[in-house]
Amino acid sequence: MSKYRDYGGRREEPAEKPYKLVPLPKEVKRDRPHGHDQFHKGMLTGEMRGQIVAASHVHVGSGVLELGERIPLPPTGGRNPDLVKAMVRSGDVPIIPGSSLKGVIRSVVEAISPSCLCKTRARFNEIPQGLGECRRKDSLCVACRIFGAMGFQGNVRISDAPLDPDTKGKHATRVETVPALYAPSPRRRAYFLHGQVAGRKFFMHGRRARGATPIEVCPEGSTFDFTLQFENLEYEELGLLLIALGLSDKYPFRLKIGGAKPSCYGTVEVRIEELKAASSSAASYLEFDEPNSDSYTGDSLREYIKAAANMTLASHKVVFEDQLIRLKEILKYPNDRECPQGLY
Repeated sequence: MSKYRDYGGRREEPAEKPYKLVPLPKEVKRDRPHGHDQFHKGMLTGEMRGQIVAASHVHVGSGVLELGERIPLPPTGGRNPDLVKAMVRSGDVPIIPGSSLKGVIRSVVEAISPSCLCKTRARFNEIPQGLGECRRKDSLCVACRIFGAMGFQGNVRISDAPLDPDTKGKHATRVETVPALYAPSPRRRAYFLHGQVAGRKFFMHGRRARGATPIEVCPEGSTFDFTLQFENLEYEELGLLLIALGLSDKYPFRLKIGGAKPSCYGTVEVRIEELKAASSSAASYLEFDEPNSDSYTGDSLREYIKAAANMTLASHKVVFEDQLIRLKEILKYPNDRECPQGLY
């Protein structure tokens, strides 16, 4: 079989793949979830607030083509294309949808924990035994307990993240051009090992590629308001969340979100500015007002994140360290690798 591929009448040798796989866990550990209908002693309830900082241009597409004249020109001036793939908005403000954030964070949690292989295009016989999607709501893997499964809502809620205004009070975006991107090939041999799914796919960071497809982006350095609420989480589950956000000092990394990830767009850093955690949620069922929570900011926040992440790693209950090491290698930042300018 020829190594060359035909795209749009052109034959090219594909570039090096901009992604790698995190191997699947050997087993899935399932347990009864902590629901929302009653107080569970010792569980944590609270929220995280902070910012998402764009380390490269971010594009989360709305699926709508926008008139180029409605998008601000870059600092260098020039003229925008007539039609541009637009950012998703709430009102007139560009946002990163909470559903997108939840999906990105969940994918990391699934990759580093004893969690099921959820929502895959693989055939039934291609999924390793015991790793199939959780089907019983009274017996869920840690990712399904935290983020939800069929018949279970999950214990984490993530709000839409609106773009913060600039110094002039505007929500500025601009147009960039990326290479043409094609649909993935789910039957590619590299995705399988001995006829079964080989791992979970993550795109790497690198230097942005340029092409001819115009997209609207929130420029590098843009910030978005971030809020994550949680209830009835075990301490190790909260630690797992913090690790998945890239906040472990032992295993730091940056997340990738949105479209044009193969062209090295969508690199983001999550910065938590305040974390509130109530070790007992009984008051939320007994009192009208919000119960008092321990609030962590500054040095106390950094110490709390470090302690929670390290204890979660040490417990070996919800994190497989080999998978986490592999993920850190894939998502390491900064990374000066070249993203493919053409086909890959």
